[in-house]
Amino acid sequence: MVYAIVGIAAAIVGIILGIVFYGLKDRDAKNRIRNAEEEATRIMNDALRASESKTKEMLLEAKEEIHKSRTEYEKEVKERR
Repeated sequence: MVYAIVGIAAAIVGIILGIVFYGLKDRDAKNRIRNAEEEATRIMNDALRASESKTKEMLLEAKEEIHKSRTEYEKEVKERR
């Protein structure tokens, strides 16, 4: 009879520990997924900011080149006259 009670108690403790450890494992997995999603969002935002910055830089360079070409053209036209 004592062995039966000890066996049942051990089974109950085993089930409880299994549930607790499974819950901890599940929570850890959810935290890892959330962290990975946050990191992916951060990387995407950084890439977007970098591309916007590069676009602005290239646009400014193009405007400077247009201004330089226009100035040279006007100078040549003035010299011809």
